[in-house]
Amino acid sequence: GGRRPPPRLFDNLLFAKPRKLEGLIERSGMSIIRVDHDEFPIQLTGLKDEPKDFAFNVATIPIRPNLIKLQNSGEKPNATEDARGAFEKLISKGELVSFNSEGHMMTGPNRFKMIIARRQFEDADGYFKK
Repeated sequence: GGRRPPPRLFDNLLFAKPRKLEGLIERSGMSIIRVDHDEFPIQLTGLKDEPKDFAFNVATIPIRPNLIKLQNSGEKPNATEDARGAFEKLISKGELVSFNSEGHMMTGPNRFKMIIARRQFEDADGYFKK
């Protein structure tokens, strides 16, 4: 219904804010060499040696700590199963995922940031300045 979800135990978007991750790296005394941003899909089904419930497990990474807390506290003992039911309902409606030409479930585009950094004293021979 219209109930608000509980606050996240871990904010997986904490470093999504502009320059947040770069600031953490720079404050640790490292120099940033390169920052790349890109998007990619994640294949959720049809994988070799695909673990049971792989698609559900990937989709619930952001809320898994909350599900565990709700179950362990007794507040919502069936939290994971309820989430699984909601996931399957969304999939059956074609929401959150797509299917490629081979029929494999895909999610995305997923955004990522990759940062290459080094400790400041590691370029004593001038290799990176060339």
